[in-house]
Amino acid sequence: MTPKRLYLLLAAACLAGYLYLIYSAGQITDPSGLGPCMFKNVTGVPCPSCGSTRAVLAIWRGDAVGALLINPLGLLLAVGLAAVPMWMAFDLASGKRTLHRAWGWLEGKLRVKWISALVIILIVLNWIWNIYKNV
Repeated sequence: MTPKRLYLLLAAACLAGYLYLIYSAGQITDPSGLGPCMFKNVTGVPCPSCGSTRAVLAIWRGDAVGALLINPLGLLLAVGLAAVPMWMAFDLASGKRTLHRAWGWLEGKLRVKWISALVIILIVLNWIWNIYKNV
């Protein structure tokens, strides 16, 4: 992926994430019991990322432990939402492509079978955690 395409994609993803967080922060739980997760609405079972938005909002309120209990993926999401725009700004100001190089490095690591298997296992464990908590 070209640096320009990667940076545009990440900028759009961060913007969408921030807008959704702003929207979610002001919402009251839907009285129907239906939430934004289509998977859970259809199956009644939470998906691996269920609770991520609430976890990020908990981190923004300063409750890191609560956020980890809601969904550990929320911590990764919060770090990404905070770090990626700053990293892109650094690259833009310096004329470097450090984020693009790091992205390529990460892609290479995820192509290693045992690393991919470990990531999949961690996501499945997170999913089991969500089902156990009935997020």
